Amino acid sequence: MAGAPPRGQPSAGRQARVARQNGSLAKSDKAGNILFALALLACVWFFSVPPEIRRTKICTTDPALAVRVRTECVTPGEWATLVRRHYSSCRGLECVHFDFTVDPATLEFNAKVVEYLRGHEPQ
Repeated sequence: MAGAPPRGQPSAGRQARVARQNGSLAKSDKAGNILFALALLACVWFFSVPPEIRRTKICTTDPALAVRVRTECVTPGEWATLVRRHYSSCRGLECVHFDFTVDPATLEFNAKVVEYLRGHEPQ
């Protein structure tokens, strides 16, 4: 057959489609890398603020705000005020203290869940 690509080789049209796809994949890879870097930066920053700020529960719905005395949550604006107050009370690197501790109430709850899943009654 005249003009047909050698056996095992893609046609010129297929090669062009693959090249276009690779171009859009490169763009999406770049966007994905930027998104990943931003998410990683947010996680690192989140662990650099004091646990009192990091462990604060944020209520965003009206029903949650209505019963926030029981849930001890704050609005996003109140949380932002806590963060601003933290950074205004310190200068530079003294604002950063990495703390990877887990809330004791969370540890207790998780231990009960593990005991339940193992088939033992929690104490």
